[in-house]
Amino acid sequence: MKKNIFSYLIIALIASSSFVAGMMANYTPDLDIVKKSQKAVEDFLPFPETAEYKNVHYYSVRETLDHGMLGYVCGEVLVFKNEKSFSYRRFLVKTYMHQDGRNVVSIPLINTEENRFPNENFNNIWDDFCHEHPAHSTTYKD
Repeated sequence: MKKNIFSYLIIALIASSSFVAGMMANYTPDLDIVKKSQKAVEDFLPFPETAEYKNVHYYSVRETLDHGMLGYVCGEVLVFKNEKSFSYRRFLVKTYMHQDGRNVVSIPLINTEENRFPNENFNNIWDDFCHEHPAHSTTYKD
């Protein structure tokens, strides 16, 4: 009886060790922060399949205490209201990139006429964080 319990414990230990080792070996970092931000923007568009981007930049704001990087992805996205009405609208997404490759994006803000987020607040954030900082910005094109 004790021999059976000991055998089951050994098997459980080997199985759990294999699982943990497999998880560590198969870890891959998240999508590129800009692509992940664009996917988040598309989730809020009425016709996400028509999304086209221009002037998309990543702006780093500061390094955090845990050595991650806080920043913004800013740009313009083509927004269709219906089949014939469209225009480019500014968007911004607050981002966090951890040093091990993980990244997190916030809910995107899109400057639309619906004004779900007050236009003045959007403009303040845009003016503070979405402008050229030559040492800290990166331009992305698809």
